[in-house]
Amino acid sequence: MSEQGSAKISVQILKQAIANLSSYSQSLKLNSFNYSFNDIMPSDKLSLYIELADAHRTLGEQHEATKVLQDAYLTFAGTVEVARVTIAMANLALAQNDHETALNTLRQIQADHPYYITARQHMANIYLYHRKEKKLYTACYRELAEKLETNEAYFLLGEAYMNIQEPENAIKIYESILRKNPDDLRLASKIGHVFIKLHHYAKAISYYETAVKTGQNGLRLDLADLLINMKQYKKARRLLHSMLTNEIMESASDINELQELCHALKLLVKLQTIEDDKLHERIDSLNSLKSIQARLLKRIQTSEVEDVVNEQKINMSEVLLQLASVYFLNIQAQYGDYFNPNRFKNDSNIQTMNDSNNTLNINLSQYVTIIIDLCEDAIKYVSTIIDLKLSSSIQQGNDPNLNINNSLYKIQLNHIKISAINIQAKSIVQLINLYLYTMDYVNCEQEILKLAQLQEIIEIVYTHENMKNVSSDLNSVKLTSVSLKEEQKKQKQQQQQKSQNINDSIYLSTYIPNIPLSAIFMSRLMIIKGDFEIANKHLEYVLHRNPCHYEALSSLIDTYRRCGLLSRIPEYLEKAKSYDSQAEASCGLNYCNGIYHFYTSELSIALSYFNRCRKDPEYTEMAIYRMVEICINPDNQLLGTEPFLQTNSNNNKNSNNTNDFNYGDELTRNCNIGYETAEQLLKELKLIKLKRRYRFISALLLLTTKTKEHLESALETFAEMSHKDPDSVAPIYGAAVCYIQLKQCQKARNQLKRLAKVSWNFQDAEELEKSWLLLVDMYIQSVNLKLSCIKAYEYFGLIMEKEQNFLEAAKYYEYIWNNLNHQNPVIGYKLAYTYLKNKNYLGAIEVSLQVLSVYPNYPKIQKEILDKARLNLRV
Repeated sequence: MSEQGSAKISVQILKQAIANLSSYSQSLKLNSFNYSFNDIMPSDKLSLYIELADAHRTLGEQHEATKVLQDAYLTFAGTVEVARVTIAMANLALAQNDHETALNTLRQIQADHPYYITARQHMANIYLYHRKEKKLYTACYRELAEKLETNEAYFLLGEAYMNIQEPENAIKIYESILRKNPDDLRLASKIGHVFIKLHHYAKAISYYETAVKTGQNGLRLDLADLLINMKQYKKARRLLHSMLTNEIMESASDINELQELCHALKLLVKLQTIEDDKLHERIDSLNSLKSIQARLLKRIQTSEVEDVVNEQKINMSEVLLQLASVYFLNIQAQYGDYFNPNRFKNDSNIQTMNDSNNTLNINLSQYVTIIIDLCEDAIKYVSTIIDLKLSSSIQQGNDPNLNINNSLYKIQLNHIKISAINIQAKSIVQLINLYLYTMDYVNCEQEILKLAQLQEIIEIVYTHENMKNVSSDLNSVKLTSVSLKEEQKKQKQQQQQKSQNINDSIYLSTYIPNIPLSAIFMSRLMIIKGDFEIANKHLEYVLHRNPCHYEALSSLIDTYRRCGLLSRIPEYLEKAKSYDSQAEASCGLNYCNGIYHFYTSELSIALSYFNRCRKDPEYTEMAIYRMVEICINPDNQLLGTEPFLQTNSNNNKNSNNTNDFNYGDELTRNCNIGYETAEQLLKELKLIKLKRRYRFISALLLLTTKTKEHLESALETFAEMSHKDPDSVAPIYGAAVCYIQLKQCQKARNQLKRLAKVSWNFQDAEELEKSWLLLVDMYIQSVNLKLSCIKAYEYFGLIMEKEQNFLEAAKYYEYIWNNLNHQNPVIGYKLAYTYLKNKNYLGAIEVSLQVLSVYPNYPKIQKEILDKARLNLRV
C-alpha cells in the first residue's frame, strides 16, 4: 500500500496488526490454548516491523522508522532473522544518502551467516547504482565467490559482469564453472546466450553444435531457435526433424520429454510460417503438437499443482486457436480473401450448394465445422480457469450484470486468468471473423454479443480491482466516518476523472490486448450488410469514448462518404488531434487524414499524410496502396474514361497545335514520374498481407505508361487472376480499362456487361461501382458517335425517371421506340408508363396496343397501364 500512495493507512494497519498480535498472544496464554503467538513464523513477525519502518520512511518520518527497527532488533536479537533488521537499517541509511553508514552496517553480516549473500548483493548495488563504481561492484561478487567457493556464487559473479556490459569476463567465469560441472545445461545455455548478446552468432552456433555432439541434447532447442533467427532454415529443419521422428513422438511419456517435443513442434511451426510452407504442412505440424500437448496435459493433471495444470490448459488452448487460424488461412487461400456472394448464391446455408461445385463446397463446409470445433474446445479449456460462472454465462448469452456483487466482484485476476480471458476473447474473435467471411450474420451477431459481454465483465472487474483494496483497508483500521467519507469521495472523483479521460479500450487492452471492441465488429457487420447508418452509430459510440481509436475513425470516414456526410469528418479529426499527445507523429491520425483528403480529392495533401505513415507496420500496406492509386490517377478521374474525354476535347478544341503537343509531352513526363514513384513504393513492401490486392495494383500500375507492351502484360495478369477466381470483380474492371486503352471498346464493353447484373457487396464495392460508371460512360459517349445507341438513351430515360421527370423520360423512350420500329416490348412498356404518368392517356393506350399486338401475353401492361389509361380517359 505504501507503493500505492497510502502510506498513512499502511502505518495505522501495521501498528494495529502488531498490537493485535501481541494482545492475541497474551489472550491465548491466559486461556491455556495449545497454540500461541510463537506458532507464527518469526520471518512473518519481522516482516510487519520492516514494512512499518518502510511506511514511516516513505512519509519522511526517519526517526520513527529508526525506532521501529531498534525495537525489532531487540525483539529478534539472537535469532537468524535479526540480519534482516540490519539490512533494513542499511536501506534506511541509504534513503538518507548516507552510503558509508549503509555499507558499514552491511559489513557486520559475516560469511558464515545465511543472509551473507543478500548483504553482499545490497553492498554491490550501492557501489553500482549509487556510487557508480563498477570495480567495487564486481569486487563484492568476486569476494563472495572466493569465500563461498560455490557454483551459485560464481554464477552470480558472471551475472555481475553481464550487468556492467563485460560479457567476455562473464564467459570466462561460466566456462570455468562448466569445466567443473559439464552436465549443467543452465550454464551451457547461458554461455550460448552471451555469445548471442555479443553478436558472435557464428561462435554461438559452433558452441551449441559442439555441445550437442558431446551429448548435451537439452541444448538442441536453443540451437534450433538460433538457427531460425539466423535464417539458416535448412539446418534448423534438419535438426528439428531429427527430434521429431515418429518413433520418438510415439515413445515419449516423461513430462520433460513431452515438453521438449512441444517446444520443438512450436519451433517447426514457426519455421514453416517464416518459409511460407504449404498450409497443409503447417496443419500437420499443429495437429501433432495438439496430440502431444494433450498427452502432456493428461500427465500433468495427475501430478502437478493447479497453477501448473492451468498453464498447460492455456498452452493447449493456444495450440487449438493457432490451428483454427491456419485452417481459416487455408479457406482464404482456396476461396479468396473474402466470401464472394456471387460464387455461392445461398448465403444462409453454405452446405446447400450447386452440384457442379459439390466437392469444393463440402470442403468449405468441413473447414467451417473444424474451425468452430477448435474454437469451442479452446474456450472449454480456459473456462475452468476464468472462475465462477463467467464463461458459461457468456457462452449461453446470459446477462453478465446479474448477481454482480456475489460473483464478478469475487474474481481475483492473476496472469494465468488474464491469459485465459485473452484466449477466450481471441476464440470469439476467430468465430466472428469466420461468420463474417461466410456471411452467417445470425451466428456472427451472437458471437459479437458474447464478446461485448466479456468486455463488459472485464470493465466491471477492472473497476472493482482499483477500488476494493482501499475500501477493505479503510474498514480494517476503522477510520472515523468523516475520514472514510473523504477517502471515498476522493476515490469517486478519481474514478470519474478516469472515466472521462480513459476509454474502455485502454484498460480492456490490459487483459485482452489486440482484441477490437465489440462495437467495431458490429460496425463491420453492418457495413457488409450495407446498413451504413447503423454502422455509423456504432463507430460514433466508439469514437465518443475514445477519439483516438483510429480503426474506428478510418471506417467512419468511409461510411460517412457513402452517406454523403464527409463534411462532418474534420470535427472528429480535430478532436483526435486534441486528445493525442503525439498527434503530429501519430501514424493512425496521419492515415485517417490521408483517407479524408483522398476522398475529398485533395490528393497532394493526402499524399503527404500517407507518406508520414507508410513506414508504420500497421498502416504501411494500405498507405502505400493509396499512394500508388494517386500516382496511377493523379487527376482523380475514372480510369478508362480518358480516351472519351480526349475525343470530346479533340472535337471541340480551338487551341493551336503547338500548345497541344507541349501539353502531351508534359503529360507523358508526369506519367513516367508517377510510374517510377509507384513502382518504388511497391518495392518497399516487405510483408504483403493482401496478395491479390497487391497483384491487382501492380498490374493497374502498368496502365500509366500507356505502352502497348505494358498494357498487354497487364491484360495477361488480369486474365490469370480472372481464371483463378472467375467471379472476382477487380480483374474484370482492370481488363476493361486495358481494352479501352488498347482502343478495343467492344471487348471492354463485353467485360463490363459481366458486372452489370452483379449484386452490390462491400468487398467489391470500389471496383464494382467504377465498372458500372465506366459502362454508363461508354453508353453515354456512344450517343456522340452513334445517335441510335439504344442503351445510352435507355440510361438517359432511366435517369429522368429517377428524377421524376417523366416528360423528358418519355422523349428518350419515344426515340428508342421509333428507332426499334415498335418491336421492343420492354421499351414499349416504359414509354407507355411515362405517358401514363404524364396523363397522356391516348399515347399510353396506343403504345400498349402496339405492344400487345406483337406480344399478346406480355405481363402487366394490360392491367397496370392499358386498363388504367382507359379508365382515366373516361373520367
